[in-house]
Amino acid sequence: MYLAVDGGGSKIHALVFDADLHLLRQGCSGGVNTTQNAPESVLMHIRACLDQVLSGIPAIEEAFVIFVGDKTLFSQELKSRVSVGSLHFYDEAKAGLLAGSGRTEGLLAISGTGSDVFYLGKQDRQIVGGWGIVLGDQGSGTWIGLQAIRRVIRALDGWGPNTLLTPLLLSHFDATDAPRRIISAVHGAPAPFPVIASLVPIVADAARQGDPHALKIFADAGLALGKQMLTLLSHLAEIPEPLITLCGGAWKAHPLMFETFCQTVQEVYPQMVIQRPWFEHVLAGPMELLLRQGLSRDEARARLQSAFPKEVLS
Repeated sequence: MYLAVDGGGSKIHALVFDADLHLLRQGCSGGVNTTQNAPESVLMHIRACLDQVLSGIPAIEEAFVIFVGDKTLFSQELKSRVSVGSLHFYDEAKAGLLAGSGRTEGLLAISGTGSDVFYLGKQDRQIVGGWGIVLGDQGSGTWIGLQAIRRVIRALDGWGPNTLLTPLLLSHFDATDAPRRIISAVHGAPAPFPVIASLVPIVADAARQGDPHALKIFADAGLALGKQMLTLLSHLAEIPEPLITLCGGAWKAHPLMFETFCQTVQEVYPQMVIQRPWFEHVLAGPMELLLRQGLSRDEARARLQSAFPKEVLS
């Protein structure tokens, strides 16, 4: 049996499967990134997820783990529950390329709870962004939610324009009759950043209804990530394969974000192909397992699509 885990700012997600890619167990809990979640919450979430998928399982042949957080803590919790033959940790960039396009090298633009853009080569690795939401993470899900909250607060205080975001966010926070309840909902949460990032679907709802302020947030997100990618490309001695793989849940929220990113990049690099991700991050390990067995990228993609349909993104 094999274990695949994806742990980030908003959730930890795990799958147990066999050599024929039959899904045996799956589990999910809250975020594990310690820059966005309280330490006690991280430990609770790790334990909850592992208990869901490993109860009664004596041994795991290989574990493939994406974990943006305390890897030592995760390893201890894992090995206290099950015997593990090999434990492989992936960073977000490698996982994004593997799950997104079956590659181990290339360009990647991540927009999830946080954001950054990468180039991974055989002997070169470059990054723009990835500073965390207090310092940056422009274009991320948390950044999108934060822009929405700030617009709503300006409207409530009377120095910003009205927006459909206001009633939607007030309803979400059960604050229609007491708008300042937003303060305790955010600042009183053990992990405020995932609370803010969870607003992305609400911003998307307002954008689909034509709210200009919500639409501008998604356009600005795509523009910010596009500018970061252009900066990254300017740092490279030569342009690698003209393909950018996307990954992260925020890309799914509204098409304007994707369209603006493409327009920004392709105005300078018209040959650049921008590819939506094939799978959720959690399938990075299963993808590498199949590639290691000699399957082509397309063959591996077809196998994973059949075995894990709920993890398919495109």
